[in-house]
Amino acid sequence: MDLRRSLGAILDSASAGERIVVERDRRPLAVLVPYEDALRLEESTSERTSRALAALDRLEAFARRTKAAYPADDAPDAVAAIREEREGGHAMDR
Repeated sequence: MDLRRSLGAILDSASAGERIVVERDRRPLAVLVPYEDALRLEESTSERTSRALAALDRLEAFARRTKAAYPADDAPDAVAAIREEREGGHAMDR
């Protein structure tokens, strides 16, 4: 009944990234997920592998940029390095 009453709000939550479990008599029946997550469920093994390898390539490139930009004794922690790269105001941009 909650689903019927507040479908709009539930769809908004799902589209924002929340996963919603639909239950009947306190038993899970289904899961409402964002559209992008549903597409990933339908990916083939080769598509998942390609996506994972691309993510690893991006991480490796980031590591190379970070290593080149900072001497070993002056390196920031990972969080600070990512924050600086996103803000665009650090030695890696030179």
